[in-house]
Order: sequence, then structure tokens, then C-alpha cells
Amino acid sequence: MSRKSLLLIRTNSGLGSKLKAGVCEVKRRLRELFRRHAVRDGHLRYVYVLLCSFVGVGMLLIDLYQWHTGWLYIVGLGIGAFGGYAAQAYVLKIRPFEDPPYPPEWLTETKTTQVNEPGDRERE
Repeated sequence: MSRKSLLLIRTNSGLGSKLKAGVCEVKRRLRELFRRHAVRDGHLRYVYVLLCSFVGVGMLLIDLYQWHTGWLYIVGLGIGAFGGYAAQAYVLKIRPFEDPPYPPEWLTETKTTQVNEPGDRERE
């Protein structure tokens, strides 16, 4: 078989769309699992806030005093910052994990505009 025919067989099999649908399904399940266990009233549960903060600071300190890798310091700083910002959002009564008040299609909607003159725009 030639390379072109192998390419046609591979593209016509539809594995790409099945794989993409499978990835979307896994993403949806992980999001639901996260919301069910780690989120309460739009906030991250306090246990997970403490866990993120302590694990992040622990990774940061272990890297500074024991392993000296550099990348673990950055990862620990990121995890600790996530826990700290989640705690700050709880104190300020900001709900970062709450559903948005607008419909999901609102962000993907395309709005058509018609230009009559260079400075004048009208919406249809």
C-alpha cells in the first residue's frame, strides 16, 4: 500500500472524532467529580484549601532545603498560591466555582456587524 492510501484509510476511519468525544466525556466526568467532592456553595471546601496550601508550602520547602531541583519549587508555589487564593475568595465571599449567570452559548455566539463607513458600525 502506498503512503497516500494509508493516510486516506486513517482519516476515513473516524477514530479522531471518537477519541475527541471520549476526551470530552472524561473531562465532563472529572468536572462533575470535582464539583461533587471538592466544591460546596461555589467555594472550595476548607479541607482542600488547607491541603493545597500545606502541600504547596511543603513542596516549596523540600525543594529549597533538600532536593534543589527548581521545578518542584515552582509547582509548590503554584499549588500553595491556589490554596491561598481559594481561602481569600472564601473570606471575601467570592464564589469562583459557581455556575456563571449567563447561558453557556453566550460566549460562543457570533455577532454580525455591518460597516457602512469606516467609523460607523451597525448591528443587525
